[in-house]
Amino acid sequence: MLGGTFDPPHLGHFTLAQSAAGALGLERVLWVPVARPPHKKDLSPFALRAAMAEMTARRDPRFDVSRIEEGLPGESYTVRTLARLGQALPEVELFFIVGSDVLSELVDWFHPERLSRWATLACGVRPGYVRPDPESLPVNRVVYFEGPEVAISSTDIRRRVSQGLPVAEYLSPDVARFILNNSLYLTISQ
Repeated sequence: MLGGTFDPPHLGHFTLAQSAAGALGLERVLWVPVARPPHKKDLSPFALRAAMAEMTARRDPRFDVSRIEEGLPGESYTVRTLARLGQALPEVELFFIVGSDVLSELVDWFHPERLSRWATLACGVRPGYVRPDPESLPVNRVVYFEGPEVAISSTDIRRRVSQGLPVAEYLSPDVARFILNNSLYLTISQ
């Protein structure tokens, strides 16, 4: 599972998912747009973000998008989503794909110690990355794989669009057109 707000999904997400699939021998990577993350506000509507995730994910036959969080009440928490997936797919070994930047934030997540009950944390790291002491992590199942060197974020893309700067090199062509056709991110200052 690769979770995220995907506002918008960019080639960094895509490359991270491809790297994880290749390094870990994953048959399928399920992209899960987050409905209502507690730490982010002012998101584009879920349907738009899910549509953009589908446009990006369809570029690799191993990728699918799940709308499992659509319409759920309250805030979204990864551990709850993983529990839903684990219950729906009990025969599947789940991996939760993250970039190395997430490791330092895990202690602030909602019940991070429960993540390992449902999935192995699959962390994409850059060459030279110093892995944290396992005792400092709130999870007990972590695997590392070589991750992408992509210096872009969804926040940067939204800012660039709002400033009229080009973004096509960071997005799939379908998503770039979708943003333009739907006038997304034009009035934000992020």
